[in-house]
Amino acid sequence: MLNRARFDAPFWGLLLVATVLVGATGFLGLAAAAQTESFASADVTL
Repeated sequence: MLNRARFDAPFWGLLLVATVLVGATGFLGLAAAAQTESFASADVTL
């Protein structure tokens, strides 16, 4: 059980970091689009 915890910890850490980075990127993209008020020309890829 202890070995599994050591193996899973880095995975969940990386998953959390990736999720935060994607969320921050999306938020900054929406903020930039809102500032320029050009949602139609904004390159939004889901």
